[in-house]
Amino acid sequence: MTLSLNKCLLERFNYSFTQMHFVDTNCTATTSLQLEGNKRVVQIKAIPRAGWCGNEMVIYDKTVTYSNVLYIPPDDASGIIISSSLKFNFSCTYNLTMQTSRLTALHPLSRNATGPSEDGSGSITATMATFKFNSFNDSLTEDDTLTVGTPFYIGISTTFPDGDTFTLKAERCVASPSLNPGDPSIELISGGCAMTQTMNVQVVENGQSLQVMFVIEAFIFKGQPDVYMWCDVSLCPKDPSTTCQCSSSSGSASTGP
Repeated sequence: MTLSLNKCLLERFNYSFTQMHFVDTNCTATTSLQLEGNKRVVQIKAIPRAGWCGNEMVIYDKTVTYSNVLYIPPDDASGIIISSSLKFNFSCTYNLTMQTSRLTALHPLSRNATGPSEDGSGSITATMATFKFNSFNDSLTEDDTLTVGTPFYIGISTTFPDGDTFTLKAERCVASPSLNPGDPSIELISGGCAMTQTMNVQVVENGQSLQVMFVIEAFIFKGQPDVYMWCDVSLCPKDPSTTCQCSSSSGSASTGP
């Protein structure tokens, strides 16, 4: 979360941008000077994480909102205070659902997906990648060739900082012979569960951390050279409920939730 304040106005009205702090008075705001258009601004970064520097967090339906207060004291260097402290309430709302896609191992391509963003809201990015081995750290490249039936590994991750509060869950993953996710496709994951009736899919991790991992055997569509993969993913709260668990009655996960 980024706040920008006009440096000249702060100085004009005798406020100290070096002593700003959040609700937690021990959290002094870290600032940097930036140029926005023809204005010099003081930029402050706040981390969207529950409890960080006094952050309050509210989850509502498919969004999460983090809020805090920035306090700006008057400059007391002269020993004379002629202004009251300023208090800015600020918040940022994030959509917890997003879609990410990845061209499979037949023609590897990495893509990022960002949830919708509006004024006063933030965005969360999820990235899907394909790997050669179950260590999930050796990416497939365009030079790699997979034989039909050979297992390969899919990983989805997000750098959203509030991993103490949320986990990442792949709700639904499909494979399609084209870049249009609306074209005929086959489900690989539904309700967070591996669809083992038609494909050999194994969920390794889903809804447990900020990464999703599953394994699938390479396949092709008859008469089509390419295979594309699409996943609808969401952040869900860590709690004792089954919110992040496998919830499909028609599928089953080999391991994990």
